Amino acid sequence: MTELGLALTVEDISVGYPGRPVVERLTLAPLQPGSVTAIVGPNAVGKSTLLRGLAGLLPMTGSIRLGRTELAGADRTLRARHVGFMPQTLPTGARLSALEAAIAALSVNPMDAVGAARSAVRRRAMEVLERLGIGALALEPLVALSGGQRQLVGLAQAIVRNPSVLLLDEPTSALDLRHQVRVMQVVRSLAEEGVIVVTVLHDLALAARWADRLVVLCNGALVADGDPRAVLTPRLLAEVYGVAARVELCSAGRLQVIVDGLDAIGSA
Repeated sequence: MTELGLALTVEDISVGYPGRPVVERLTLAPLQPGSVTAIVGPNAVGKSTLLRGLAGLLPMTGSIRLGRTELAGADRTLRARHVGFMPQTLPTGARLSALEAAIAALSVNPMDAVGAARSAVRRRAMEVLERLGIGALALEPLVALSGGQRQLVGLAQAIVRNPSVLLLDEPTSALDLRHQVRVMQVVRSLAEEGVIVVTVLHDLALAARWADRLVVLCNGALVADGDPRAVLTPRLLAEVYGVAARVELCSAGRLQVIVDGLDAIGSA
């Protein structure tokens, strides 16, 4: 059973690999239910490592609490009850169909299956595939799907159990524009239902359009955290990304990042 309405608290966490720390002593303001937080920053600064640490997939120290429930070091069943995680890609050799993959994710927590009829499990899995626009691919094997289609199946696996916290690693990276919008609309609607969404995104315009909050990382450290309109500035883009850029509002009132050149550090 998920617990909507509880904030996620991240305090003093360090995540990395044996002999190679990546993110050290990171603390964030509480992540609120109903919000979308985008983790952004240059390549190889610790974004995916942080997300995998939050998901319990890498060794870490510190505290991750959902309300009063400590998730750091929690067993797989407890974590699966509260957290959904979408990796960047699904294994290409999986022999499951899209529907079977969603059903398998639904059965991760044995408690979810108690008293649940097979037809109800299948119906729930199909509902999620339809919500993502891939219901027609339900019986297709994963090996026959494109990278973008497999990515959508990965998202289906992450949300099928109705998690309180949804962690998404580059959910739009292999998608065309139409499917990017569809995925972000689903992400936004899940937040409106009370889910805490944390997603790694490379596209700053996409992050500014759909996220309530940006967490900017550089070299494993927190550089900025807040509303996109406050965080995305020419100075930050120069210091973090090394580009000369303008941040402007389009005719619809949305943030646009326009990059004019490189090596702007010190000029903003």
